[in-house]
Amino acid sequence: MPNSRGKRHGAGTNTGAEDLARTLRDKQIIAQRLEDRPLRAIAVDVGCALSTVQAAVKRWMDEHAPAPEQVEELRQVQAAQIDALYAKAWPRVMRPVRDSDGQIIYDGKGDDRKPLEEVDVPVAQLVIKLWERKARLFGADLERSIGAGGSITAEGLADFLGWSEPADAAIDVEAHELYDAPALNPVPNTH
Repeated sequence: MPNSRGKRHGAGTNTGAEDLARTLRDKQIIAQRLEDRPLRAIAVDVGCALSTVQAAVKRWMDEHAPAPEQVEELRQVQAAQIDALYAKAWPRVMRPVRDSDGQIIYDGKGDDRKPLEEVDVPVAQLVIKLWERKARLFGADLERSIGAGGSITAEGLADFLGWSEPADAAIDVEAHELYDAPALNPVPNTH
């Protein structure tokens, strides 16, 4: 029956039986979503269409989403935390090579000898995860995901993240040069 009085009833008024049912259903949906349940599972459990679950989640997000200023503040706090972790992890990416007795193996003789080093894989993996998280935090991963032109290089990403090292920190080598590198060949040079 058409509404001849010009007043709304039903959805959107928060007074009708339909609105009460929708509100209760939305409460169920949000409670399950906050438990990280998949949208399809929620739809089955609540007995409604997937689009209904999506609409309820969108309404809730619109009502409860933080202001853009709050999001930017959180982004800056997380970036500072990532930078602090990076500053602690980076010096530990390389570790000295040790013999079976736990003694550090050195390359060369005399006062100018240096310990052989190898990559500490778990620390290197942490550093990579930190790079990836900071890139996602500031949207640097979006260029790649949306297929925008240009290429992303390690140097460009490091510059973007503010993690550029001095020019002499990284050495560009060919694969065959690595074979004789002391850090990858832990046999000490004794001659």
